[in-house]
Amino acid sequence: MMKLTTFLELISIKTKNKFKKLMGNNELKICNDSNHPSIYNLSWMKNIPDNKKLSEITIPGTHDSCSLYGICCARTQSWTLFEQMKAGIRFFDIRLRLYNNTLRAFHAFVDQKDTFDNILLYALNFLSQNPSETIIMQIITEYKPKNCTKTMSELYEEYTNKYKNYIYVYENKDVTLGEIRGKILIIKIFSRSTRYIPNFLIQNDWTVNCRFYINKKKRRIKQSFHRAIAIKNNRIFLNYLSCSSNYAMMTPYTAAKKCNKIAMKYNGRLGIVLADYPGEDLIKHLISQNIFIKYKYYSKLFCK
Repeated sequence: MMKLTTFLELISIKTKNKFKKLMGNNELKICNDSNHPSIYNLSWMKNIPDNKKLSEITIPGTHDSCSLYGICCARTQSWTLFEQMKAGIRFFDIRLRLYNNTLRAFHAFVDQKDTFDNILLYALNFLSQNPSETIIMQIITEYKPKNCTKTMSELYEEYTNKYKNYIYVYENKDVTLGEIRGKILIIKIFSRSTRYIPNFLIQNDWTVNCRFYINKKKRRIKQSFHRAIAIKNNRIFLNYLSCSSNYAMMTPYTAAKKCNKIAMKYNGRLGIVLADYPGEDLIKHLISQNIFIKYKYYSKLFCK
């Protein structure tokens, strides 16, 4: 009996291994912590009509978009901003610290080795190559100032005035894609204590105090998707899939593996969806919710 059991176990293992080899390339890429995306979606907005409003478009985004450096909870992405843009990300959560009279990308106290000037140039370079697209940036002040005599507003004006012809500042109203196509749409928040954005409905329940709290986060994500699909108005939904906690041993990547897949279960107007370590299939799924883009366009779009 023991020999028969061992024999059956060996067959089961071999069968599973063969199945994994056959299905390995078909596994959905919901998260990706490699240095580069395997698929580029350079101009997926090309076939979206100019009269479509921002509130009508489902847009893939990243949380703490510049956070490539640090340990544990400090790192939330593995692709550079430019690689994220090429992968199809169009909404960026930009955290800037006042540092030696410059605006530098930080995640808490961890320097992300980039400046706001560079961030704007990455976007402008991408848009010059792909004028059908728009890049949306949410600007938030991060951590406490260091060696600064200028305010956030003063430094922001210095940077953006150089590129004012290519920047559209959000003014508390829904905008059409035609108004912002080929431009950077900037949403100014500045203060971390104020996360309210007029005309936006935001789900950003990011703190996981214990492992059981992840289930609460999942419910919040699902509630936001249900509301985005059900409510027919011009409110813009901002749904963060991201969460983490040092206390619960829940890194951004660990949480992403649990939360990113939730978005795959929903179809319809999903709003702006921000993820840590987004995978190619997650991005593809979000883009495909824009039903005014023909399916044939996607079949070409997602072939590398």
